Amino acid sequence: MSPTYSYTSNLQTVSGAQFNYPAYTDSPDVPRDIFRLASELDAYLSLNKGPKGLQGIQGVQGVQGFQGIQGYSVQGVQGIQGYSVQGIQGVQGIQGSSGVANATTKVLYVAKTGNDGNDGTTIGAAFLTIKAALAIATDGTTVFVKSGEYTEVNPVTIPTGVSVIGDSLRSVTIRPSTTTSDIFYLNNGVYISEVTFKGHTSGASAVSYNPNGSAGAITRSPYVYNCSSISTGGKGMYIDGSKVTGNKSMVAGQYTQINYGGTGIHIVNQGYAQLVSIYTIFTDVGVLCESGGFCSLIGSDSSFGNIGLKAAGVSSLLYSGTAANTININDSTVVISGLSQTPYANNVVTFDNGTTYYTIDSIASQLSGGRATINLTSNITTTISSGTTAKFYQNSRIVASGHTFEYCGYGIDPATSLPQLGGQFITGNAETVTSGGGQIFFTSTDQKGNFKIGPNLVINQASGTISGTAFNKSLFAIMTPYILALEG
Repeated sequence: MSPTYSYTSNLQTVSGAQFNYPAYTDSPDVPRDIFRLASELDAYLSLNKGPKGLQGIQGVQGVQGFQGIQGYSVQGVQGIQGYSVQGIQGVQGIQGSSGVANATTKVLYVAKTGNDGNDGTTIGAAFLTIKAALAIATDGTTVFVKSGEYTEVNPVTIPTGVSVIGDSLRSVTIRPSTTTSDIFYLNNGVYISEVTFKGHTSGASAVSYNPNGSAGAITRSPYVYNCSSISTGGKGMYIDGSKVTGNKSMVAGQYTQINYGGTGIHIVNQGYAQLVSIYTIFTDVGVLCESGGFCSLIGSDSSFGNIGLKAAGVSSLLYSGTAANTININDSTVVISGLSQTPYANNVVTFDNGTTYYTIDSIASQLSGGRATINLTSNITTTISSGTTAKFYQNSRIVASGHTFEYCGYGIDPATSLPQLGGQFITGNAETVTSGGGQIFFTSTDQKGNFKIGPNLVINQASGTISGTAFNKSLFAIMTPYILALEG
């Protein structure tokens, strides 16, 4: 039976007879240890009467080691002549631990398992409240809110350029501790996403500007995306243009408003909003613009509730002048003198202190010597004497494209407004309401599939007919010449 050989290191044993070999190091004793191994082999072979000069034994294959903090590889030495001992492969060092990752800068965490005494830089060291995270957040910081319900001491100010992002709007709920106060005050460049606001009442809003004016000049509109506001008597968004300067604006997309008897989006005092996919349900007014507030509204929906869209009133006086000459009935171009500035397109002008407003379509001539010529979108309806005061305002305005009115006007109570429960339209309610110089321009579809272009042109899907004063006027204008020709 042939002798077998093995090798044992401090790391691993290779099958066969054992030879003890010390740990691999980079000490000067390594060559000596190699010769010691050779001596042991020689003694072993002598004992087993192995002849000199025999073909040397194949050296032991080096053992694959572990990656170390710093591994050392010992180069094997040439086998001893006569025994042809193959040099031993050096040990691969052990791989060092990667350790705990450093906290990411500009990211903070809030979790129900957190503590406001933590630093918030990792999930394991999360804050307990959103307010605590926002207290140290700076421009460019993202605050991630983990699933759970959070009651915050409100109002809570979100600093400039800070984002608050929840796990999911279905799993993250934010409630105010004071239900009659706004939940969040926004600033330039703020972003909120994937949360549901609940419990605000009595006209309190989920988001707004601080009434003290601290938001300053708005150059990067705050943005609310994929959130919900659920309340009784509350608002989803309140934009008061008198509390900020600059663009005076906010932006919202995919923002659902289930504010029973409250308001979805409320814009006042020349505030402005760009709104996409806004869903208002069971509200008193879905989107409300007052005192010169205005918005664009795209691909949105007013379901149930009392009034879908409402634009009422004008801003405070912007500037004034006087009629430079007599303005006749059916005139649509007028000259105004005594102006301090060139009028703006889409402002409105009144010559009778607000009984009638005319919208400025374009500027025919810029201000020169206090005079400017303006084109109106409609004709003058009564003669205006030279020297009559002309007052200019920003009117409240909603421009809605592709809007859906679904059972709008059926009321704010689900128990009595749903059609499957016998809900009926309530007299006095409406899809759109304008007053005091407010305007709404819209295209819409209702629950019957009827298509409208403004209030004066309706395409009835069931009957396939077109009706409305605008259509009748247009048809009359086209047909009258032919009728006169036939009669002649």
